[in-house]
Amino acid sequence: MTSSTDRNAIAGYYDAYSTWYEDERRDGYYGIINRLEVEALAPYAEGKRVLEVGCGTGLILERTAPMASEAIGIDLSPGMVEVTRGKGLEAVNASVNGLPFEDDSFDLVYSCKVLPHVPDIKGALLEIERVLAPGGRAILEFYNPRSFKALTYRIRTRLRRGEPVFVRHDDLDAVRSFLPPGWEIE
Repeated sequence: MTSSTDRNAIAGYYDAYSTWYEDERRDGYYGIINRLEVEALAPYAEGKRVLEVGCGTGLILERTAPMASEAIGIDLSPGMVEVTRGKGLEAVNASVNGLPFEDDSFDLVYSCKVLPHVPDIKGALLEIERVLAPGGRAILEFYNPRSFKALTYRIRTRLRRGEPVFVRHDDLDAVRSFLPPGWEIE
């Protein structure tokens, strides 16, 4: 099995995952990570127009929405969007490579655990830049190639002869090369 960069294959993988995603991601290790991510986002989300790229089932969005003036999530997977909407959250089935929003629509765009699965990362970042209002902030997570997570991906990939969806691990120089002109890393 090799990893797929096909948008429909990726969406299909996450549609199937949407039925048990929260069982794995709400508590334990991922629960801790989610809490830390929300704590990092909170100072930037308070009273702002917020977009979550790759909202999944809304585990982060359900915590940032109450502090934002407006909060919307997008996800490539219709199944993930359905679960998010079932929580009373605003979510749109869309790709980060074609955001269905006007220019300058959001004060904060964030993405946790998603961009490493986007094959056209430069195009995705240009779309994020387009929808960010002047003075807006993007808080984006990338996977480190020297992390324990990267090691486990390499081992699983060898054992399974590939990953079901595209996964990328980028060092800081690679991330810098993806950024739109004028963007800085903090």
